[in-house]
Amino acid sequence: MKKYLKYSILSLFTVIMLTSCEGAPVDQENMVNKLFGSWQSLLIQLGATLILILIVGKFFMKPVREILQKRQDHIMSQISTANLIKEKAEEKEKEVNERISRLNVEASSIIDDAKKNAETIKENAYKEIEEEKIIQHQILQKQLEQEKISAKEEIRKEILEVALQASEVVLQREVSKKDNQQIVENFIKEVKSDE
Repeated sequence: MKKYLKYSILSLFTVIMLTSCEGAPVDQENMVNKLFGSWQSLLIQLGATLILILIVGKFFMKPVREILQKRQDHIMSQISTANLIKEKAEEKEKEVNERISRLNVEASSIIDDAKKNAETIKENAYKEIEEEKIIQHQILQKQLEQEKISAKEEIRKEILEVALQASEVVLQREVSKKDNQQIVENFIKEVKSDE
């Protein structure tokens, strides 16, 4: 309101100054009279200016104020909309950052689980290989034992044959089955006691 009053007074003074000039240059003595003119013309000018201000105020100030108010409302609306959009964007950014953080944690967890699974698979493979080695070793041991037993049996048979041949030569006769069996049993007992 102070601005409005200040501008009104300035406008009034300017109008008075411009309308009081009548043409030719004035000397200094008459300058005050010429500047303000006669008091009747000053009153007429003040009245005209006042009427002009009232007309402008009556017909033009209300629409101008409405336009300015609409403009102000529009700007405030845009500012509030921009603030809402900014808040939503900040919320979305926060959500995205939280989601990225969760996904990073999940990814780390998945990688750790995969490493643990790979380590478990590796350990299981080593265990299976070790068990297979033990089984193969046991099989080889059994085969060696079997071959050892077979070899001993073969050697015994050969020794028996040699002993039978030697006994035939010594006895110069054919040994009967019963005698042969008796000799074999005695020889086996002797071989076992030598071992």
